[in-house]
Amino acid sequence: MPRNVERRVLIVRVEADSPMMEAIATPGGGAVIDLGEDIAAYQDDWRTASHTFTLAPDGSGWISILFERPHE
Repeated sequence: MPRNVERRVLIVRVEADSPMMEAIATPGGGAVIDLGEDIAAYQDDWRTASHTFTLAPDGSGWISILFERPHE
């Protein structure tokens, strides 16, 4: 792992009955997911290194995003 990189993981739960989950579950649709305040801290000098979406048995889901930026 490079020593000059700082990393952070953001994990957001998406409730089964939320409008966001409806958008994700729409067949053939590319959902735009508004993470609003959750992602605001990472908009400046961070870049998205990786992301995942996991569907839970109860119909809810988890979005995880790995951010990284140069570390001095």
